[in-house]
Amino acid sequence: MVRIAVCDDDIREAERIGGIVEECCRKEKEICWSRIYNDSMAFFYEAEEGEKYDILLLDIGMPGMNGIELAAKIRAFLPDAIIIFVTSREQYVYKVFEVQPFRFVPKRLMGEMLGPALRDALRLAADREGAFYLAESPNVLEKISIRSITHIWHREKYAYIEKNDGKNTKVRKSLKEIYRRLPGEEFVWLD
Repeated sequence: MVRIAVCDDDIREAERIGGIVEECCRKEKEICWSRIYNDSMAFFYEAEEGEKYDILLLDIGMPGMNGIELAAKIRAFLPDAIIIFVTSREQYVYKVFEVQPFRFVPKRLMGEMLGPALRDALRLAADREGAFYLAESPNVLEKISIRSITHIWHREKYAYIEKNDGKNTKVRKSLKEIYRRLPGEEFVWLD
């Protein structure tokens, strides 16, 4: 399931964007869950508390914390989030590159540009979600995103899968067993 957040202080615009999100998910036959935020600080606090999203649709001109500041701070909690700016503040098109957005959609062109941008973002999110390692042992069954694995090490009979959130998963497997099940282009064996 792809999780999508819309953050725009203009309630009507946020609902319009939310409608385009629902329509695009239906057309792409993608299972999505979306939520609308009308306050950038509220969205930030929820992300800080652990709320996870794959795609973020952000306005730039918002009170409190503007969309560019929000994107920069959100990256600490959602480093792989796909960010699409949907804004009437077109003068910031070059400024947003500092936070590495996926797309920039001017609100005046939202009807023609947002659908294709969302479709591409949904495909990218689905591709990312598909790459995972299933950690199995008598006490553990965890689906770990390949993108979240920083390294794997071994001690005695256990392998420890270290993740970018600072946590690890302990499984009773050899490094060779784990390495064979990982995509070769993503990992390097060091001895």
